[in-house]
Order: sequence, then C-alpha cells, then structure tokens
Amino acid sequence: MVESIAGASSSLHSNALHQRLMNNLSFFLAVAALIVASGCSEGDFPVAPVTGVVTLDGAPLPGGQIRFAPVNANQAGLTGKAGFGVIGSDGAYELATFGENDGAIIGKHWVTIYGHNPRAPKESASLPKFGKFTVPAQQEVKEGDNKIDIAITTDELRKFGTPPKPKD
Repeated sequence: MVESIAGASSSLHSNALHQRLMNNLSFFLAVAALIVASGCSEGDFPVAPVTGVVTLDGAPLPGGQIRFAPVNANQAGLTGKAGFGVIGSDGAYELATFGENDGAIIGKHWVTIYGHNPRAPKESASLPKFGKFTVPAQQEVKEGDNKIDIAITTDELRKFGTPPKPKD
C-alpha cells in the first residue's frame, strides 16, 4: 500500500512538472509570436526617399548594388530593414526598403557597395574588381528627399574592399 501511494505521489509530481513546463512553453511561444507579428513593419520605421551617385576616383561607378543598413535601434531593440538599390551605368541609384523606390529608414546607416556589373560598358574594364566595399563613414537619412552621393577612391577600395568571389 505504501508503494502505491509513493508511486501515485511521484506520478502527480511528474504530471505537475510537465504541466508547468507546457504552460511556460505556451507563454514563450505566444510572446515570440507577438514579437514577430509586430516586427519590422513600415509603420515602425519611417522611410524617406534616397537617391545619389556612386563615384570611384571622381568618375561614376558603372553598375553594382548599394545597401543602406540602419544603425540605430528602436525601443524594441530592432534596427529595421536595410534599403537596397541598383547602381546604373551612370553611377546613379535609388533606394527601396518596403516598396518600390520608397527610400531608406530615417537615421544613420552603414553603406555597402557590391561589385560593379560585369555587363557594364567596355570602358569600365579598367575598374578594379571587388566583391563588396563598406563605406568608412556612416551616412544619415533625414526626413524629406535625400541626395546622398558616395565618393570612393581606388586606395579606399583596396584598403576596405573584399575581393570578388571566384566564379564556379
């Protein structure tokens, strides 16, 4: 009789522990779902239009991509989504974050330029090849229209850039 009471007590304790763990897991999953649902929406991160020209040694960089990655976090500790743009043959770009050409999140950004376009005009063949280049100084996007020109030099590109990935 004593053994069956001890067994029942152990079983009750195990069930209570299991139930408590399941309750904690359910609570954690509910909180995680709320965080994800409220995540990086456009309303949490106001954007402003951003255009500009990327130059290398004073001449337009003919092709590539550009990314503006936000630095500052909001109250929830999120920085928001990066803005991306395609660099045209004239070095010009326009950023998009949540929608077509809507710009970038207002605030400071690290800017990264990804290698020039291999289909660029023949005169760009003399440009140094690179995988990506992070601009050494942060850029700031403010309310209203922003024209942010990025001027880089071959020396900076060699110092701060990464080589292109080999083709397979």
